[in-house]
Amino acid sequence: MKKIAIFGAGGFGLEVAMLIEQINEKKCQWDLIGFFDDGMAEGKIINGYPLLGGIDKLNQWGSGLALILALGIPNIKKSIKRKIQNRNISYPILIHPSVIMGSNDYLNIGEGCIICAGTIITTNILLGKHVILNIACTVGHEAEIGAFSSFMPTCSIRGR
Repeated sequence: MKKIAIFGAGGFGLEVAMLIEQINEKKCQWDLIGFFDDGMAEGKIINGYPLLGGIDKLNQWGSGLALILALGIPNIKKSIKRKIQNRNISYPILIHPSVIMGSNDYLNIGEGCIICAGTIITTNILLGKHVILNIACTVGHEAEIGAFSSFMPTCSIRGR
């Protein structure tokens, strides 16, 4: 299993922890080691996972670590991403097992994307880096979604 952490220990961070747990129920692939967040005290336990520190601790992390940015506000998410300078950090794509997707041949999903439960993605879709498609979103054919975009529950994006 690959070590993963979540940046952002607020409400959406808790939902992403649940998403990782649900991915692992289908196929065990992630070892969730905890949260990073500059707004909370290091060592605090949140839903069973430790708060590991803030950006400074993350930038000092000494080994490979997958990190997901669980921040809903695009400009804050982009700012945090710029502050992370550690080359040991990678940004996986998280896709809930219930997501319905068209053929991978016609989808382009950028690093760090989070695709939550009940989402439907059709065909010829481009998702930029660090896009959030929250619970039950629908993305129609030939949609292009820019990097760091966030779509909240039940948002529908029509074709083109």
